Amino acid sequence: MATRFSILVVDDEPINIKVIMSALGDEYDIIPALNGFDAISLLREHPVDLILLDVLMPEVSGFDVCTMIKSDEAFIDIPVIFLTAFDTDEGELRGLVLGGIDYLTKPINYDLLRQRIRNHVVLKARNDLMKLQMDQLARQKEELAQMVAEQKQLNKLLLTRYRRLLQQQ
Repeated sequence: MATRFSILVVDDEPINIKVIMSALGDEYDIIPALNGFDAISLLREHPVDLILLDVLMPEVSGFDVCTMIKSDEAFIDIPVIFLTAFDTDEGELRGLVLGGIDYLTKPINYDLLRQRIRNHVVLKARNDLMKLQMDQLARQKEELAQMVAEQKQLNKLLLTRYRRLLQQQ
């Protein structure tokens, strides 16, 4: 069975979350959050593969939430797609500068959103696998370096014993 990717959907309008769940719930596990603070708490409890983040929310904006997410080493690699009615080049630029990977305006074209999500979660999965492989290679390199050091010690010991044997003859 293929692994389902999980998406954190952050929007202060419950109807928007319901529409996204309806549109994407067959393909992805959707974790809803009605504000930015809940989103951060949920991230600590549930690892996610992607975040859909509304920009205009009370208390804390999507931009601020993205800043918090990207400042935490545990979450920095999670792709963030902004979904907003805030349709300006400045807003889009700000979202991308803060670490978002995409910026879509409402009303959302769900075919386009599905494809962008698919592309980003696949890319994240590949990057996660590559990081895991790099970590494994680093551990193997350390183990190999240790084995080489031990082998050098053994070679020195053997050479010393060999020289003693030659001297005894």
